[in-house]
Amino acid sequence: MSEPRFAGGDILVYAKVRDPEARGRLSQMLDDLPGERVNANLYEVSTADWDDGLWDEEVQRMQSIIDPDVDTLVFWRVIKGKLVRTCIAGRFN
Repeated sequence: MSEPRFAGGDILVYAKVRDPEARGRLSQMLDDLPGERVNANLYEVSTADWDDGLWDEEVQRMQSIIDPDVDTLVFWRVIKGKLVRTCIAGRFN
């Protein structure tokens, strides 16, 4: 088992997109955000120093790329000491 490491961000995004073009667009968008890619479907995004509302704008951009009927987009973030899960598309809806 590998050694535990601190996360590279404060929001964890899981994205599974079927359409190759949409997957590429979303992947590029997430790669352009501060943070790091964990694997092909998981990203750590660092938003600690962002202005209010900026993350919501990014979520809207993600929603415009995915197909909510066949794709999965879930993110987890810590808010007031609690881990909060938001499901934009997928089985947790």
